[in-house]
Amino acid sequence: MKKRKSIVRRAAAFLAVAAVILSVSATPSVSQLATRGVVTEAERDTPPRSATDDLLPSGKRSDGCTFIPDGDFRDCCVAHDREYFHGGSPKERRAADERLYMCIRKKEGIGHKFIAPFVWFGVRIGGVSFLPTPFRWGFGNKEKNIDKPTQTPVTNP
Repeated sequence: MKKRKSIVRRAAAFLAVAAVILSVSATPSVSQLATRGVVTEAERDTPPRSATDDLLPSGKRSDGCTFIPDGDFRDCCVAHDREYFHGGSPKERRAADERLYMCIRKKEGIGHKFIAPFVWFGVRIGGVSFLPTPFRWGFGNKEKNIDKPTQTPVTNP
């Protein structure tokens, strides 16, 4: 168990360094997301589902923004965790990551525009389904008796 934690910590440190080096040049702009058809105009302008309760479909609580302070964008991270719970296709994962990016970027303050690319890059690298981490794409697939919801709209009360 200690060896696994050590591997996860090393991977997290590597991801943090890689994010700092590569995120500025690799981050998509709002117009790029819309023109690629990954995030539509309607999705871009739709706020994330309310995260007043941070429960995942399994009934467990989301950890919010893994490896970074939650700040005032915890709701974005919880909504992202809900999407990552069941997983899906690579296109669905890309769209989920880009919704997280847009959610953080839309928050008030210049700091959010700065942190959004780092968060986006971190989830693109660290959220791949083949890593043995508790936050990977489709991490809820090992849970029993939990059905994947059909395309549910994201709403804000």
